[in-house]
Amino acid sequence: MTDARATGPGALRNRGFVLRRSLLQRDEIESLRNELERFDMPKGRGGVRGLLGRSRLLHDLIVGSVGRFACSLVGHPVRAVKLTLFDKTPGSNWTLPLHQDRVVVVDRREDVEGFGPWTVKNGQPHAQAPAEVLSSLLAVRVHLDDAPEDGGALRVIPGSHTHGTLSRLDMETLLKEKPVQVCPANSGDAFAMRPLLLHGSLPAQRPDRRRVLHFEFATGELPPPLLWPEGSILVPDSEVR
Repeated sequence: MTDARATGPGALRNRGFVLRRSLLQRDEIESLRNELERFDMPKGRGGVRGLLGRSRLLHDLIVGSVGRFACSLVGHPVRAVKLTLFDKTPGSNWTLPLHQDRVVVVDRREDVEGFGPWTVKNGQPHAQAPAEVLSSLLAVRVHLDDAPEDGGALRVIPGSHTHGTLSRLDMETLLKEKPVQVCPANSGDAFAMRPLLLHGSLPAQRPDRRRVLHFEFATGELPPPLLWPEGSILVPDSEVR
């Protein structure tokens, strides 16, 4: 039997991640695979950015099972602010070194202390954000294919999110002191994590695909006058219950 402490809010708080088995069923997975084939994959890239608001099926997932899972971990409504497809294939099979996700997407650029440098991705302004903002975010990675240990599974350092934003030297020190945990997942599983968790992945050692829908949820508001992007999706109270 799975220990509930390993799959609930306590695990997210202490380890920085939670693996939920079989969040999606086989028919849902197949529908999503077919839906995502509609979107052109940029040449030489292993993914598609800016999927938020581009599909009714993906919207239903946000206000349905994925949004409810996120809400169950933080205890209140959340807002989907970003959605990306990662797609490892034999032709696009990359290494992602252990790192923290430090960039947020916003509605428009505003000069606010602690935010920057700024970039534009997929037509939307992005900025590195302070640790207190990053600590309030939650990413949910929904697997559309199996990701075994040798198939591009995520690698993490449990508890590393509690150290705030890390310098390169801090990361190297943690790598020496803490073991890396490999997190294999099956198709339909969902992996929730805090963005400041050190995470990465190795190239897949087999020719299968590894498609992951990466949802980013905000659990609070940005410091004014910054706003989450127009088109972000609130999972309201009525959907959480």
